[in-house]
Amino acid sequence: MTIAQFGSALFLESGAAVLALRQDQSLSAYYAGLGVHAVVSTLFMLLLYLLLPTRLRHPRATVLLLCFALTFFIPFFGLLALWIAVLVTRWLPQRIVRLPFRLADAPDLPQSARAEGRRFRELSVRPVLADARLAPALRTPALNVLSTMPLRVVGDLLHQLLADPVEEMRLVAYGLLDNREKELRHRITEQTAALQRIDAHIQALAEATPKARARIKSDAHTSPALHALHLRAMVELNFELVYQRLVQGDLRDFALQQALIYADKAIALAGPEAGLLQLRARVYIEADYLARARVDLEQAQAHGAPPVRVLPYLAEIAYRKGDWAAVRELLEPLQCLPVSPRLAALRRYWCGPGETT
Repeated sequence: MTIAQFGSALFLESGAAVLALRQDQSLSAYYAGLGVHAVVSTLFMLLLYLLLPTRLRHPRATVLLLCFALTFFIPFFGLLALWIAVLVTRWLPQRIVRLPFRLADAPDLPQSARAEGRRFRELSVRPVLADARLAPALRTPALNVLSTMPLRVVGDLLHQLLADPVEEMRLVAYGLLDNREKELRHRITEQTAALQRIDAHIQALAEATPKARARIKSDAHTSPALHALHLRAMVELNFELVYQRLVQGDLRDFALQQALIYADKAIALAGPEAGLLQLRARVYIEADYLARARVDLEQAQAHGAPPVRVLPYLAEIAYRKGDWAAVRELLEPLQCLPVSPRLAALRRYWCGPGETT
């Protein structure tokens, strides 16, 4: 809106005021002044609407009515205030800076043919389980289908069903989760018993006299290599309890602590083996010890771990820290390496071009 346009509107507004406020005015002169004022308000309303930013033009009817009301019911001052508002919005520096961001669709993570079959079954039963209006007789068989699928795939759905309004559904979901936890707990108990036998054998050798030590036969089931394997199994089992969300709160912290204790023992016994370092790094990431996890991953790579087994976890650490540039930098080398289809999709998501906003 130029000064000339505003001056013209102000001139017409002054003429309308003269017609409406004359001392010897007649009723017709008053209505004429009011009509001129209404015309000026309408023209100013349309002109102001065109000058507004696109995001402020909706809802159209409300915005037009507001502009007209301000100019019609507040003569002169409403016109002046709106004109100043337009000037301020045009002359003040823009505070919203447009950054060169790009939008990218969520990655479609492909799976193996066997996994695709499980995924199809999951997708077919998910709507049935999510609809609480269906009869439990229809939803319970759909829930039983999930018992044949890996918990890490359907665990989130089972946890959601723990808050289902139907008690029968809650009980079945809890039973599936509880059975999986009991299975892991049973395996942990077996591994603990094996480790106790090994520790007893080692203690017996340490306390025996040289003659008695010669009589104690070496046991292949208590060799250092097998000892390290049992320790690694304990790390994996405790980590699975956390990874599959079977433990929460203090129990989760305890499982992570146990996993780290057994990981330290395994590394102390077998040396800085790349696989053990990578496994301990995963536990560190889950426990939010990101600096320690990064050190273990770098050591694992130095001891022969292939980049495809290390870079994704380093990228996860960078992601948790909010360092998006580092995520792209770490995933970029995977372009030249043979990776799984899921990892390739993630690399394309982070490193490929998106759509300009």
